[in-house]
Amino acid sequence: MVLDLSGKWRSEKVENMDEFLKAAGVGLVIRKLMWMFTPEIEITQDGEDYVITTKMPMITDRVEFKIGKEFTHKLPPDFKEDHTLISTWEGDQLVTKILSQEDGVTTARTLVGEKLVMTQSKGDVTATRTFYKMEKKD
Repeated sequence: MVLDLSGKWRSEKVENMDEFLKAAGVGLVIRKLMWMFTPEIEITQDGEDYVITTKMPMITDRVEFKIGKEFTHKLPPDFKEDHTLISTWEGDQLVTKILSQEDGVTTARTLVGEKLVMTQSKGDVTATRTFYKMEKKD
């Protein structure tokens, strides 16, 4: 089932993010800085084509991809090296996996009621971030 995740979303609840960021290899200073800001995500869907833009005061990350096709992207927080990723629909979840890292991060996005729920996993550590919709889609 393909859900319509389109819209602008603002983070309202975070669970286990510091432990996840540690597992993903993010250093202490960057982890602490990331807690100071509430990210906004804008998702645009057009058939199999997606654009996801994540904005925070110091970082804007824009990724474009097609469902089921591998793509490369420089990942935050350092944006230093290209990683190979793939996004697929698994049931009612849009799942993005980093293929270029052993035990790479997996991100799943789905709707729970009117909330966008994003889970990120690295190994056996999982974080959850819940977003509310900032504006209604026309």
